[in-house]
Amino acid sequence: SSTPESDCVASNDLQVEWRSCSSYDSNAECHDENGLDPYAQLLGCSWNWGQCETQEACEAVGECDDWENQRHTCQDPNWEHGDSCWASYLVETTNEDTQQVTSTYEYANCNECRDHDGVCVEPRPDAGCGDMKWHRLGCKVFGLYDEASCKSANATNKWYTRAKTKDECLAMKGCNEPGRHLSELPPDECALCGGELDPLYKWHGGAWVKPKVQNLTWVEGTHMAPINEWKPAIADYLLEKELALPIIKRFANRKQTQALLMFNIFSEALQTLACACGSGNRTGCFDSTEGSISGVSKAFCGLETPINAACGTVMVKKSCLTEEERRSRRLSETDNTGDSMDITWIHYSAGTYGKCFEPYGSSDDR
Repeated sequence: SSTPESDCVASNDLQVEWRSCSSYDSNAECHDENGLDPYAQLLGCSWNWGQCETQEACEAVGECDDWENQRHTCQDPNWEHGDSCWASYLVETTNEDTQQVTSTYEYANCNECRDHDGVCVEPRPDAGCGDMKWHRLGCKVFGLYDEASCKSANATNKWYTRAKTKDECLAMKGCNEPGRHLSELPPDECALCGGELDPLYKWHGGAWVKPKVQNLTWVEGTHMAPINEWKPAIADYLLEKELALPIIKRFANRKQTQALLMFNIFSEALQTLACACGSGNRTGCFDSTEGSISGVSKAFCGLETPINAACGTVMVKKSCLTEEERRSRRLSETDNTGDSMDITWIHYSAGTYGKCFEPYGSSDDR
């Protein structure tokens, strides 16, 4: 019946006990349906995750991964696979005509499964465990649902329940032998085999996450905007019209300069020939070493680009200044070195240095 807790406790009736959902300490106890405790189902209790109020409370709770220490019961009718909710088993079929035996594996899944805290474990025999009975400390025993019935069935049986705290979880030790998994060897035998005792299970504790501040940026929401956008652009035909005359003038000036430089080259040679081959006996026609300017260009450091030198092209290599040399150059007004240099190309006639005249009478005239 529905009675306030105060009235229930004050009744002093030894046959009366107060039960609420908070009386159950685990999910298995909350959903216990094996006939031992019908009140959980009557109260409609359910096990849910909650929020920790403090950091200490958060780090104190957790869960041990000793899931093998709970048993499973299937509520499906005609379930024939013991305390498990999933089964794989071998089925052998004999052909009556040929007497040939065919073996196939069959699988079964439970539709309505219940988990219960506690499992009975017997020592593992040499032949190993049966289907769905493996336990790292032995073999599960089906059909025994409490510690009393487990130990009364066999004195070597052990009853294991799931750990509620971190200390209980890590207290279960196993022998960690080199090259093998954790086993149930006793401590003295474990040491003889070169192993160490390590926890069989791991504790997954709560992690307290502190609040943090995240800087946000306000972004305007969706709005209508024109598909097209008006922007200034360059009119190609106007640009061509404006640049045509300056380009022609620059081209004409460059051709004029080129013609002048080429004239300088040939005029010096023609003057020398006129002097040497003209009337009168002139001397010193080939003594001039001044040459004639054939071009002026600029070379930049670090750029190995061919430079037009009137009658051909040349490659000028110039290293760039280091940072220290740049600072020294700024402090010195007489230092003319820099990242570029002007080059003046001067044409010299080979006849000035040949000293070979035509006609000649003997080799002495050469």
